[in-house]
Amino acid sequence: MVLTDELQSLECAVQTFLAGRLPVPDLPSARTTFFEALYGQGWSAPCWPLPWGGGLSPVEAVIVDRALNRAGAPVPDLLTIDVAGPLILELADTALHRHWLPGMARGAVRVCMHPSLMAGEVMTGRLEGGCFLAAQRTGRVPDARGAQAIMALATDGKTAALVLAPLQPALVRPGLPLEPDTVDLEGLAFHVVTAASSTIELRERVASVRSRGTGRSWTGRLRYLLNALTAAGESNLAALDVSLCGLEALEMRVLADPSGVDSEPLRILLEVRSAELGRKLVEKRLAGLGYYALAAPDPGLVHNELPGPALVARGAEAELIRYLLEDVTGRRNRLARLLGQGG
Repeated sequence: MVLTDELQSLECAVQTFLAGRLPVPDLPSARTTFFEALYGQGWSAPCWPLPWGGGLSPVEAVIVDRALNRAGAPVPDLLTIDVAGPLILELADTALHRHWLPGMARGAVRVCMHPSLMAGEVMTGRLEGGCFLAAQRTGRVPDARGAQAIMALATDGKTAALVLAPLQPALVRPGLPLEPDTVDLEGLAFHVVTAASSTIELRERVASVRSRGTGRSWTGRLRYLLNALTAAGESNLAALDVSLCGLEALEMRVLADPSGVDSEPLRILLEVRSAELGRKLVEKRLAGLGYYALAAPDPGLVHNELPGPALVARGAEAELIRYLLEDVTGRRNRLARLLGQGG
């Protein structure tokens, strides 16, 4: 696929915007200013409809995301923009749109996900009008520390609901490195985003929203990581560069089919191969920093433990791992089914 004049102009506009504007790493005030400017352009949540986001097409959103990532620009939290936001847009009423979406798009509100949204056990409690109160005293929630909100699936035994609550720092007890944090669920009053007659129906509704394209570039951040490794003097990168060039060409082929009807197997292949390459690049990045460790289900294993300084150094790399490696097995199985190979 050759970029049209309009898409080339959009890509140039993002590059021009970024010139001299990238924030100083680890300086919160600079990131806040940058996110406000990004929001003003409609590029912090490019696929969200106006007035909440940029109102761009999936192809335009990928071009924006790719340009941002290739430059190493920070972007608002991926789960917030790609999961929480679309669920609110699709399933919530206008009042909740106004309450939550502007802060999310500006990068001021990060939403952590209760395990119930990742096939875990659904929260139980009682529904009172448009509010849900959890029966459990606490819950273990990944990446709750530093989040401003928490989203979950809940039920009172009769009705199932997608719920969302503000999250105060005092309600979060940090877990050990690479382990979930503990959240005081009793201290939360959840807004009901949407309700259904059963948990199965609610999960299907949520899955339908999550299956749609998010306008996210799979190769942009990988190119940035590879460039960073090259700049750091890392050797033996030629094969990785060839692999990434192939993935960039594949991404353009997927973009050439906006409907996704004919390119679905290619899109899943792109996701799987990007996840694999992303892991290799992150391993090299961490090894170059003097550490070798990746997030794993059992953080007690010696080779998965991270020394304190590495927890600071990994930063965006850990976020990339979570983004790229989420449900890779499921993606592989879907690809196998589409190709008629079982799975």
